[in-house]
Amino acid sequence: MIKKILESILFKLYRAISNRQEEWDKIIHTDRIKRKVKKFGKGSAINGFAKILHPKGINIGNNVHIGSGALIDGRGGVIIEDNVHISRNLTLYTSNHNYESGLIPYDHTLIPGRVLVENGVWIGMNVNITPGVTIGRGAIIGMGTTVSKDVAPGEIVVSSSQKVIGNRNMYDFASNLKQNQLGGPGGIRLLKTAESLSIEDSELCFILSTGRAGSNALGIGLKKHPDIHSEHELFYTQLKVLSLNYILGFTSRKEVKEELILLFSSVLIPNNKKIYIESDQKLTPFIEILNEIFPKSKFVWLIRNPKDFIKSAKVRGWFIDDKPKFFKDTVIIDPNQYSDGCRITGDLVQEFSEEEWDALSQDDKILWYWGYWNKLIYIGLEKLDKSRSFFLPLESMDQKIPELLEFLSIDSIKDLQINKSNSVKQKHKKQYEQIEEFNCKIFELDHLTSLYRENKLKELFGGK
Repeated sequence: MIKKILESILFKLYRAISNRQEEWDKIIHTDRIKRKVKKFGKGSAINGFAKILHPKGINIGNNVHIGSGALIDGRGGVIIEDNVHISRNLTLYTSNHNYESGLIPYDHTLIPGRVLVENGVWIGMNVNITPGVTIGRGAIIGMGTTVSKDVAPGEIVVSSSQKVIGNRNMYDFASNLKQNQLGGPGGIRLLKTAESLSIEDSELCFILSTGRAGSNALGIGLKKHPDIHSEHELFYTQLKVLSLNYILGFTSRKEVKEELILLFSSVLIPNNKKIYIESDQKLTPFIEILNEIFPKSKFVWLIRNPKDFIKSAKVRGWFIDDKPKFFKDTVIIDPNQYSDGCRITGDLVQEFSEEEWDALSQDDKILWYWGYWNKLIYIGLEKLDKSRSFFLPLESMDQKIPELLEFLSIDSIKDLQINKSNSVKQKHKKQYEQIEEFNCKIFELDHLTSLYRENKLKELFGGK
């Protein structure tokens, strides 16, 4: 009798410890994911264990709940908007193997396909989502469905053939969404929600640079201001692919505009913020399109001394075995290179033949990139009213912050510090110090600033 009682007590104790450990593991796992993905909204959770591939390509909104056993591939870019509930064992892929590479059945490179899950979607258990699809707001995806094409807003879809069996009442859906009638975990009504505005209702500023120019540090520093909501490379994967495809003519202006509207419409900003700032060097080719979408937006041109830029890029191996690869009319992702494999080269824009480009030194290639990318920024900003652009040399960034805040129509605050976040990593420090100085065949930064102020920057870049 006593033995049975003891066994019962031990069993209950074991079960309690196991349950407590399981809950603790869930918390740890969610916290790990929060730190790694580009965005993880308020009230969102991974309710169990999930496998995440390339978290930098993943944006998760507010009140998003994902069940245990999920496999989410961020290599082609994932956006999950607010109030999305996903049951167990989701498989979501945003890239596909390159089967026309000459290797059987395929090689290691990947064809990207961004996936968007819009506001208020409910996804059942064991659902598979294939690359390149959009699931419209309020849609319901039944258990076991394979989603291989776009789902319209409000559609209720079931089976592996993606059969539409009905439509949700979208009038009621929109009304409930507007009134914040939202279900949290288990469908229990949320009593408190994260109040936010769509990006269309906010003042906007885009920070443009070459990369390795302090845009991340600037974005992080400005985020400390109570009136500013700032993000760095929020659409890390999508814009790298879109940018190169657009420069090379693989993606049309119309397609780019539609994609930018789609991406930025998923951005929600806390309603106590006055301005939204997005820093991403890959926005550079889209200045004119961004101006068309957001005609009151502002732009900051963040530029770094070319000598320091070359050293920083060189120590990270820019233009060493990282030429872009293509599948039909799109750049593909090489997991060994990733963002490096989406960087433009001089032969791709026909400023050099392939042989001439390959013959250039690494320094010359990096210097060419610095000039080419800054020229794109200059050409894009030249078409705007000068009151909407701000020239910011990295070397004088700290001193320029009050002037920058004035440009943004934001009140200055005391002790707003910008801490450099792209300082040389310990593993690169020795190599960085060993890189010898060289003679740049371009103007120094002081002269560049002078030319900019005199509206003569074309002289630097050989413009007409």
